[in-house]
Amino acid sequence: METELYKDRSVSGCIKAGAALLLTHFSTLICRLWLPGLLYALVSGGLYRLFTTILLGEGAAEGIKLAESLLFLGGEMAIVALFGYVLAGVMSLLQENGVKANLMKAMKISFLLGAFLFAIGQIVVLAIGGFGLAPMGVTIAGASSSVWMWALLIIATGGLLLLVPFHYVTIKYFFYREAKLRKHLLPFYVTGLKHWGFLFGISFFTTFIAVVVGALLFLPVSILFLAQLQSAVGQSMGDASGLPTYFPLLQFASVALCTLLSLLISVWALFVSYYAFGAIEARGAKKLKGGIVS
Repeated sequence: METELYKDRSVSGCIKAGAALLLTHFSTLICRLWLPGLLYALVSGGLYRLFTTILLGEGAAEGIKLAESLLFLGGEMAIVALFGYVLAGVMSLLQENGVKANLMKAMKISFLLGAFLFAIGQIVVLAIGGFGLAPMGVTIAGASSSVWMWALLIIATGGLLLLVPFHYVTIKYFFYREAKLRKHLLPFYVTGLKHWGFLFGISFFTTFIAVVVGALLFLPVSILFLAQLQSAVGQSMGDASGLPTYFPLLQFASVALCTLLSLLISVWALFVSYYAFGAIEARGAKKLKGGIVS
């Protein structure tokens, strides 16, 4: 892809450039990413079916079993790995290296970010648990559970804010051929941290747009979930299930299709980060040139 990368752009400029790049090379992206995208969508659909079965199925009252936990964990790891595959495909369009050359880097950065997000998710789950215990007057280490809830939510929010520089780190990691994650993660992160305000603007607006578009895309999934929930409530009261026999297949297909479409949002967000990286590099080069001249 021929793009004007190293140019000082504003947040809105990066967002517009990312959208233009997506539309211009849409057909190329489909040809390059259909296989990893399809696998990602199918695994997501299967994982969602497993989740709803555990949550609302006939054996929900018995709790989650070890085999189900391992299967769910394996599915999550497969999703992270497949997203790494998608990331490698996207980055191969943005620079000279092919998919195979980018694959190892993509897997490393994908699992690193996946581990961070998993940890933040666990903190949020604990915070929700604290919220549930608050009315009971439960105390932990001398503090009420509600205090712990807010403390955990603050920690989770701080963790998400610390991930903001990864908009720069991820792209820089691919464009610097000799980059080693263990050796260069910290200096890349420090550079991104220096432009935290700019990257936060990128993160905020891309996340906002992604949430709005994603809510519309996954509306059919939400409708089907509510139908399944009402059926489960009715069955718990002795009523027969009102869901058709093809409902599991319909639910699986809807999640897979919506996930496949939502991948385009993720690709657009990567393109926006790509231009944010270019803007930061351009600013750095301009600053360095100004220092030499002076």
